[in-house]
Amino acid sequence: DLLKKLRPEFGTGLLLGLGTGLLVGAIAAVWQGIAILFAIVAGGIVIGVTGAALVGMVVPSVLRILKLNPQVAAGPIALTCADVIALLAYFNLARLLTP
Repeated sequence: DLLKKLRPEFGTGLLLGLGTGLLVGAIAAVWQGIAILFAIVAGGIVIGVTGAALVGMVVPSVLRILKLNPQVAAGPIALTCADVIALLAYFNLARLLTP
C-alpha cells in the first residue's frame, strides 16, 4: 500500500526538482561563470526535492505503524531527514564533479 502511494510522490518530487533544479542551476552557472556548477546545483536540488517528497510520505506512515502520533513528530523528523539528504547530495556531487 505504501509503495503505491510513493510512486506519485516520487514523480511529483522529481518533476518539481527538475523544474527548479534546471532553472536555479542555470542561473548559478551563468552568474558565477562555472559550467560544472550547473550539474552540482541542479543535481542537488533534484535529489533534495525528490528525497523530501518521499520522506514526507514515509515518515508519517512509519510513525502510524509504530503507533505514535504522526501529527506531532512527522514534521521535525521529515524536515531533518530532507535536509540531511539535500546536504549529502550537494556535498557529494561537488566532491565527485570538481577536480
